[in-house]
Amino acid sequence: MQWISDTSGNTGDNTTAQMVAWINEGNWAYVTDTDGVSPVPVRVVNADPPHLRTQADGKYTNNLLALPHF
Repeated sequence: MQWISDTSGNTGDNTTAQMVAWINEGNWAYVTDTDGVSPVPVRVVNADPPHLRTQADGKYTNNLLALPHF
């Protein structure tokens, strides 16, 4: 899973498990639309195994699957 920091511009690549751990430590991740606006929070689904899902308009959706792959 590739990411970019909105504060430093740094980029990286982490596994889903690493991102789950990072969010569970109290960090915040989000996705934006193609214009870079309208941030949508990424949440952890505590299943077996844990996975990530976005939350938009107060309900969960799986629109992470619609994002472009690098």
